[in-house]
Amino acid sequence: MPRKTKSFKRGYYLKELGGDRYEVQIYLGQKDDKGNYRRISEVIRAASREEAVKKAEELRDFYRSGYEVDLGKLSVEEYVSRHIDMREKLGKISAQTAHNRRLSMRQFIYPRIGHLALAKLTTRHMSNLFYELQTEPVARGGVPAAPAHLKLCKSMLNTAFTQAVLDGVMPFNPLNGVKIAEGKKREISAFSELELAHFVKMLKALKDEPLKATITIALHSGMRKGEIIGLQWGDIDFTAYDGIGSITVVRSRKTEPNKGDVYGAPKTAKSARRIPMDTTLHEALVRWRDIQCDYIQSLLNKDKKDDEKVNLTNGLPADFPVITDETGGIMKLNYLSKRYRTFLKSIGMHRQGIGLHQLRHTHASYIAKQGTVNWVELAQRLGHSTPVLTMNTYAHVIEGQEVKVADAFADALSNAVKASEAVIKIERKAG
Repeated sequence: MPRKTKSFKRGYYLKELGGDRYEVQIYLGQKDDKGNYRRISEVIRAASREEAVKKAEELRDFYRSGYEVDLGKLSVEEYVSRHIDMREKLGKISAQTAHNRRLSMRQFIYPRIGHLALAKLTTRHMSNLFYELQTEPVARGGVPAAPAHLKLCKSMLNTAFTQAVLDGVMPFNPLNGVKIAEGKKREISAFSELELAHFVKMLKALKDEPLKATITIALHSGMRKGEIIGLQWGDIDFTAYDGIGSITVVRSRKTEPNKGDVYGAPKTAKSARRIPMDTTLHEALVRWRDIQCDYIQSLLNKDKKDDEKVNLTNGLPADFPVITDETGGIMKLNYLSKRYRTFLKSIGMHRQGIGLHQLRHTHASYIAKQGTVNWVELAQRLGHSTPVLTMNTYAHVIEGQEVKVADAFADALSNAVKASEAVIKIERKAG
């Protein structure tokens, strides 16, 4: 039974929901019209109960400080800034995402409505704001804001205003009814069959072994770049699935402002997953493990006497990173991207905006095109939060297969009729 910490004197309740999820109920010390204490409920993630208690206390202090300064008197910029800070503290957005959202707010929103009192914001304010962003030269290069930026800004403000309504700061959400221009949906980029054949041929001849291993993992598993760099040898089980092998995703490398590359949780809860390998990936990882082990051993034994040399006959430790650079350290994300672009240029396949993520799209697109795996299974392999996301992203690759779907039903119906006729014949013979 989940544990519940009754800490009314501390100003919050903490309840375990299972896994790494905890519910925090924060008491604000104020009573509503019915005489009940106002409280806010949030769900947080924590690796341990001690970490959950620490986060709960930070949230309590954060919310209470907000009510001490009277949220109703805050400007749009002050409230939205606090809201982004709060979501970062909750772990609902990463430090990098929070940083990017602050930049977007400073570029597009705060200069135009940031000074306005939040409580007095109207739908007309929001309509005028987004009309200006869509028609005036507000972005770099003297052009209107891109549809993607408009959508992101509206989403961020909508989340903040919804919370403001719940806080009793705003009587309604002023974004209700405000529409923005829908931009053309950018289709994912995957290699064509000819491109893929050329790419695989050139990959076999690649001398950069760490990059070769990274590309092979990405192409044959559909993993994200950060997930691959976050891999440790203990995450790879070469004996799973009757010797086929599997990769378990439990962490990811991310770039955070002022910190550089750090370990973190996978992108979503569903991103933590187990991925079966194919034969090509299994063999490539076995080969890379041996190459890496020999290289690390040579680094450790450099300038050492014979009696001081290290022998890695038992292999590398389970917590040793799978993808390393020339120094034996974890490969940096930006450095990996640069090496991949250099490889693409060397084989005549470099295009603007193309990166390692294209290998993930290629992996998923070709699986979807085969038609032998359903959307739920593909979503699980990719670590998508929902199969709907997978279907919306890759449905276009199976366009034109409507006839096959019709034929599939016709074949199924024909088989059912034949089976029925066979049963009737057997019954007649028996009679």
